[in-house]
Amino acid sequence: MQIEIYNMTVLNDKLNISLEAVCDSFSSLLWDIEYYKCGAFEVYIAASPRNIEI
Repeated sequence: MQIEIYNMTVLNDKLNISLEAVCDSFSSLLWDIEYYKCGAFEVYIAASPRNIEI
């Protein structure tokens, strides 16, 4: 499983979505699913120099 990290920005009333990184190795993924609102999640990854930069 891989996790894609996106950056959403609004510029001049236009939504811009850009792919920032792909995380394909993580030690734990905790996901709380909600029925009527957005859920919350936690991803635990190694603190490599590249991951810290992202």
